[in-house]
Amino acid sequence: LKEIKSENGLISNDNWTLTEDKNGFLYFGTNGNGVSIYNPKEFLVNYNNSFGFPDDKILSISEDNFGNKLLGTKTGLIKLNHLNKFSFIKADDERGNLINVLYKKKNGEILVGTYHGLKILKNNSLKNFVNDPQIVNNEIYAIAEIGNKILVGTYNGVYSIEENHVYKISYFDNIESNFIISILPIDSNQIYFGSFDKGI
Repeated sequence: LKEIKSENGLISNDNWTLTEDKNGFLYFGTNGNGVSIYNPKEFLVNYNNSFGFPDDKILSISEDNFGNKLLGTKTGLIKLNHLNKFSFIKADDERGNLINVLYKKKNGEILVGTYHGLKILKNNSLKNFVNDPQIVNNEIYAIAEIGNKILVGTYNGVYSIEENHVYKISYFDNIESNFIISILPIDSNQIYFGSFDKGI
């Protein structure tokens, strides 16, 4: 077990999200201090507002098919390319810029779970993935893909999206907590749902 802390160059010890890219680099998103990029064999580099980032609260991290790193913040999406140049992408609606979760679909599309619905990243813009009010007016905390279905966890249960049709999974209306913040599909018959305050 090895610790990586601010004493070793990590930008902050308050880390909210982490991921590994295809090259084995590790990305640590922090609560107000930007992101640290760690190559276990060579170096650790930090990026935050001193680098020009418009928002240092990194809530979610993903990578697109072109190797761009996507950083979800409280005010929009930072897109960082392999040359360490970045762009800042915002949704049309203000609450849609608070990004809780990023998810890369099997086909490479990037889904963005926000405080105002489920977005999709297309042509450097954030647009509604579906226009159903059950999703558009909801807070999205978790995203998963099973076959042709997209499952989203929200503060009031789980919804299934298939071919632009939205279905609420009624099972979650009958349990003690339906605030779902994580989803782990094992297969089509076994799916784990993590709740905010009542376990799995």
